[in-house]
Amino acid sequence: GALGAPARGLSRGTLDRLAIARALLGDPDVVLLDEPFASLDQQGRDLAWRALRCRLDDGCSVVLTTHDRDTARRCDLVVRPAT
Repeated sequence: GALGAPARGLSRGTLDRLAIARALLGDPDVVLLDEPFASLDQQGRDLAWRALRCRLDDGCSVVLTTHDRDTARRCDLVVRPAT
C-alpha cells in the first residue's frame, strides 16, 4: 500500500485523495477544494464524496471548483461565472 511510501512515488489520484483527507483533518468549519476529483477514479470519487458528506452533515461548509458537470450535479449550490 501507500502507507509509509514517499509522496513523490504516489500516483496523482492517491495524492489527490490524500489532499482531501488532509483538508478534512482537525474538524474545519470550511473546506476549500480546487478540482478535488480531477485525478480520481470512480471508486476514489465515491470515497471522497462519502467523506465530504460526513463533514457536511456535521455542519462543515465545502466550497469546491470544478469543470466536471457530474461533480456540479452533486453539489447543493452551483455558482457559474457570468458570460
